[in-house]
Amino acid sequence: MENIQDKARGGWWLLAALLLIAVIAFTAKHQIGVLVWSLAKISVAAYLGYWIDRSMFREGRPDQQKALGCKHAAWYRRAAIISACIVGLSIAV
Repeated sequence: MENIQDKARGGWWLLAALLLIAVIAFTAKHQIGVLVWSLAKISVAAYLGYWIDRSMFREGRPDQQKALGCKHAAWYRRAAIISACIVGLSIAV
C-alpha cells in the first residue's frame, strides 16, 4: 500500500496541471504550442542537469554515499546543478 501511495503522491499536482492545460486549450488554443515548447525545454534541461551531475561526480552519487551528511550534500549538489540547468535553459532559449 505504501508503494502505491508513494507513486501517487504527485497525483494531485498532475491533475491540477492537466486541468490547467485543458483550461488553456479551451480559452487560448494558440498558447498550446508555447506551453509544449516550454515543457520540452524544462524536461531537456532537467535531463541534462542530471547527466551533468553524474558525469562530473562519478564517485559522488547520492545513493552510493554511506555517511548521512555526505548523502545529503550529494542530494543538494544534484538539486542545485539540475536547478541551474533548468533556470539557465529557460532564460536562454
